[in-house]
Amino acid sequence: MCAMSDYIFLRKEICTFFPQHDNLSDLFVLSIGFERCSPNKAEVNSVLYPKTDYIMHYVIGGKGYLQLNGNNFSIGKDTLFLIPPKSKFAYRPDSSDPWYYMWIEYSGPFAHQFSSECNFTHENPILQPKDDKIFTAFADFLTAFIRQQDQPVVFTMFGLYNVLAEIGHALQIDVKKSRQNHSHSGNPRLNDVIHYINQNYTQPNLSLSTLSSKFHFNPSYLSKIFHVEIGKSISQYIMDLRLCKAFELVQNSDMFIKEISLAVGYEDVGFFSKLFKRKFGESPSLYFKKYVPTI
Repeated sequence: MCAMSDYIFLRKEICTFFPQHDNLSDLFVLSIGFERCSPNKAEVNSVLYPKTDYIMHYVIGGKGYLQLNGNNFSIGKDTLFLIPPKSKFAYRPDSSDPWYYMWIEYSGPFAHQFSSECNFTHENPILQPKDDKIFTAFADFLTAFIRQQDQPVVFTMFGLYNVLAEIGHALQIDVKKSRQNHSHSGNPRLNDVIHYINQNYTQPNLSLSTLSSKFHFNPSYLSKIFHVEIGKSISQYIMDLRLCKAFELVQNSDMFIKEISLAVGYEDVGFFSKLFKRKFGESPSLYFKKYVPTI
């Protein structure tokens, strides 16, 4: 873990990066950066800079002021603040002790879910979790772009995922579990299906057919209501869940690729590798060799 003074960006006035992103991803980063604001920096507001995405700031030091949807906030060091999409906002540094901060602008289908689980609201867009791991996750993510600007899409997606997860952990909320177990449906029987998939995705034979039989659904009906409620097919949901689990294992375990393939429900390691590459842009073995040592 780096000491705060070791981070290169803290010796800069400003740095900004616009990562590659895939609009089909659950989460994606539009911009990430750092700024040491001057005392006379102009106000940033929704009139000049209307936003349709989330912007999260981590104030490292100094002070500043935020106005969000009619509410006023004074913000100091070690504070996170979030500006939701389509908000009326304005923020500026304190003239005698101007703030300096990191930020991430992000979007995606799960952006609202993650932000809500981190306890950000329109009435209270500020958090002071007092956990160094959040600063470290944020700062390491930004530092990776300083070292190599052209990061792969999968890196930015899971870098953001890691920052949000650390915030959740600091607030004693397991964001990863929330994502895996969240349900869009008010249908108890469909919720049972989703829960079963989340708990049994490692079974190679998990499919629409087996789920329909187990939960006594007509397969066509289950397929239709699942897609309407969740926004994707059962097979796509299972595949996405398996591949996200596989990605975590590639990053955080010493398992061989074949072992990871079996652990997430794919008996054919060649087929698993093709799916992994299609979703993340690299085969699991190549991703491990190229990126895992530098993350």
